[in-house]
Amino acid sequence: MFKPANNQNGFTLVELLVSMALGLLVLSGLAQTFVVQNRTYEIQSQVSSALQIARAAMDMISRDLKMAGFDPKETGLTGISNNTTDLVILADLNGDGDTLDTNEYVKYAFDSTNHRILRTEGAAGSAVTFADDIQNFSFQYLALGGGAAASSADIRMVSFTIQARTEKVDPRYAENGGYRTVTLMGLVTPYNLEF
Repeated sequence: MFKPANNQNGFTLVELLVSMALGLLVLSGLAQTFVVQNRTYEIQSQVSSALQIARAAMDMISRDLKMAGFDPKETGLTGISNNTTDLVILADLNGDGDTLDTNEYVKYAFDSTNHRILRTEGAAGSAVTFADDIQNFSFQYLALGGGAAASSADIRMVSFTIQARTEKVDPRYAENGGYRTVTLMGLVTPYNLEF
């Protein structure tokens, strides 16, 4: 027959409270780690997205710049207009002697109010958003020796910088109004400009 022992093994109230307190400490540490990792992932995702936007814009602008001055009919096309506010690229891609067709006149302009780069195809075309979340877009026209080009005819290279920013503000980031930025720089020598 079964007889209960007088000294039953178990937890006292103090032991139970101590173990619950330790469990809560472990859980709060895990929760804090999760929150920090989640915040880090969000920041990295935002920066990665900004970098992709900047890269895509840089690739497209570089492609257009490389074709600047393509002039199979030798009409005297300069290729790049020495314009300080807009990047204007000219090329006679279909060889008809003008730059009136699609992608033969391309203008890139920075809209600092809305933080975007606008792209216009054709002299009479309308500007469309090319890249959003752009903090800065600047360019410089260089002559053969690397100095600043004095005129459109002197342009042999184009140096440009695209600074993209994250879509959302990071409240823990004090600089730049809370937007994290990535900056890409490029130097393009158009194939068709005479050396």
